[in-house]
Amino acid sequence: MKNNEYTTILKEKLSEMFDRKYVFLTGRATTAIYLALKAMKKVMKVKTGNVVLPDILCPSPANAVLYAGLKPIFCDVNLYDYNMNIDSLSDVITKETRAIIPVHLFGQPAEMDKIEQLAEDNNLFVIEDAAQAIGGEYKGKKLGSFGDVSIFSFGGKIVDGRDGGALLTDSVQIAKSVESEIEKLQHKPSNLNQRYDEYKQYFYKAADIQDTYKRKCLFLAMPYLYEDLYLYKFEEEIAEKIYLELGNLEENTLRRKENAKMYRKKLQHPYIIHPKYKYNGTIYRYSILLKGNYQKKVTRELRERGYDASNLYYVPLHEMYLSNQKEEIFKNARYISRHILNLWVEPQITKEYIAGVCKTILNVLNGGDK
Repeated sequence: MKNNEYTTILKEKLSEMFDRKYVFLTGRATTAIYLALKAMKKVMKVKTGNVVLPDILCPSPANAVLYAGLKPIFCDVNLYDYNMNIDSLSDVITKETRAIIPVHLFGQPAEMDKIEQLAEDNNLFVIEDAAQAIGGEYKGKKLGSFGDVSIFSFGGKIVDGRDGGALLTDSVQIAKSVESEIEKLQHKPSNLNQRYDEYKQYFYKAADIQDTYKRKCLFLAMPYLYEDLYLYKFEEEIAEKIYLELGNLEENTLRRKENAKMYRKKLQHPYIIHPKYKYNGTIYRYSILLKGNYQKKVTRELRERGYDASNLYYVPLHEMYLSNQKEEIFKNARYISRHILNLWVEPQITKEYIAGVCKTILNVLNGGDK
């Protein structure tokens, strides 16, 4: 089967899975958010305004907001699942707000019914960011089928095509606008890997700067220095891999959940705060909070022993962008950023691997090798 044929059946598969009329494949999930916002501006007949995102999140969606000519604004998150806090979200909505981008962080569902009600009450556009949540559900409905638009990522996420994203909608107006905008995109940069390495070095350098003003200046320049990393067309040669991975989604989702249960069972310690899963989401990462000052020490020890671990997202977005919001709004986000530890749950991970990770964490928390 040719690449363009796989592209066609991939779009049909996504349309069927998520009961959406229109599907567009994009270079990245960020590209999909950008296209959705450009379409929103056209349909709603607005040129400026704010878009609300959760404060704990990778910078990419906020960059997409900037690229679309809008301003990112942030709300605090819940301590128990790291998703949008509904009260905080309600507080930051103003007459300048145009859209909400709820994110199912690490695979756990945001409270979409409450978010959609807020959007309806305030005439706001909703872009459901399901980049890390394909395979999950919220109150019996598949994640990726909410909002005016929903988006997915296939770049190193649960369904891994090495790259790629998708935009899904039921709106013919949105679809027409996306169709015209997508043709304006560039092709994937030939030096993408090199540019991404440069981006990571820049990010880590900025994150380590203690001077708040200097750090923010560096962060503010990043979206514009690396715009080519975010906005480009879908490459048809990856369609086959994504399509085949979708066929294993149900089985792999179960394995991820089983691996998460093992972490929860083995990691019992007074310094560990486990997430509380209210809904039938999925697991992209199993993320815990470490009390005290153990975050960096535990992460360093895990990596030295050959285990994957991260502290994303250790820079809250309000510290990276000019949202001009008060620091006290983000109490939970600031705590999470300084205490989060993300653990891998990929289907191929073994019980021995998980046992080794847990032993290493507990050893550090207990003050030595045991």
